[in-house]
Formats: sequence, structure tokens, C-alpha cells
Amino acid sequence: MLKAQAGRPYGFTIAPVFTIPQVRDSVSAAFQPFALPPVSDSEADGILLCVMCLLQNVRLVDTAGNALGRLLLAVPAADVELSCVIPAVLQPGVNLAFHALLVPNRGYTTANPQQPWLELVRARCSGGRLTLT
Repeated sequence: MLKAQAGRPYGFTIAPVFTIPQVRDSVSAAFQPFALPPVSDSEADGILLCVMCLLQNVRLVDTAGNALGRLLLAVPAADVELSCVIPAVLQPGVNLAFHALLVPNRGYTTANPQQPWLELVRARCSGGRLTLT
């Protein structure tokens, strides 16, 4: 959640709306009406990773339809991140980036480990194993 606050260096605070366990629990809760058993944490993370792939490059707009930024997928060392990137919000030429959703990195890498930001990622499940390509 990006919220304006007086007295802060740039007039806003970035804070989580939901914790990772709350997001995982909501994935399991979505299956309850279908009498399906709760999913494990790793299964929930896989489902969330697929959702993150669907959301990559989504444009963020304000209520008037003006473009604010976009969602990007990144694969640094510890987590796979869906991040909000808003250009020039702090000052011209300086982008603001913050996590919208995180899942643990279970061995996913990028073609260039020095550049974790990805332009397009495809999640694929084969033989019960989720891979990113």
C-alpha cells in the first residue's frame, strides 16, 4: 500500500497490506468451496508464482486512467518478486520500486544473474515440477 503521510521524506509510506502467510491462507481458502484439501505452502507458492507471471507488465493507472507505472517480475537470490515500479516519483530519472508480492526462490535463476529484472517469464508445470522460462 502506498499511502501519503506528512512529515515523511517524500510524503508517503510503503507498507504491506497482507503478510505472506495470509496470502498463502487465502489461496487455500479459495479451494474450500470445492471440497478440496488445503494446499501446502510450496503448492501455494507455486500458484502465486503463476499469478505473478500473469500480472507481469500490467500497467498501473490512477482513477483518471493516467499511467503511473507497471508491475515487473524479478528473480534475485532469496525470493521471486513481483514489484511495482513507478518512474520519476521521487525526482526526475529516479524510479520507485517496491514489492507487491514475494514467494521463496526455490532454485529459479535468470539468464543473467547480474540483472534480476525480467521482461517476460513463463511459468510451466511439467511432471509435477514448476519451472520458469
